[in-house]
Amino acid sequence: MVRDRQPGEAVFKSILPEDIEPEDRIYTVISGVFYIGLGDRFETKDLKAYPPCSVVVLPGDTWHFHRAKSGEYVTQDSAIGPVRPRVQRNSR
Repeated sequence: MVRDRQPGEAVFKSILPEDIEPEDRIYTVISGVFYIGLGDRFETKDLKAYPPCSVVVLPGDTWHFHRAKSGEYVTQDSAIGPVRPRVQRNSR
């Protein structure tokens, strides 16, 4: 059985980490309170609370940090575009 392919699908491709475009990230809060802040350094004072049913959309290359501040939370984390490897920094 021959599978029909879109143009270019039958060609070997590879993508190096430095060639991956930044992804947009979407957090949907399912339960609990999700705390997120913007910036490249964790700052407790910059955390903002998002209750269940909130949707947080972060464009690619938006530095951010998040944590469970008042109990546990559940989010759905989606990315639009390839997910680029990131270096994690330790929070204080």
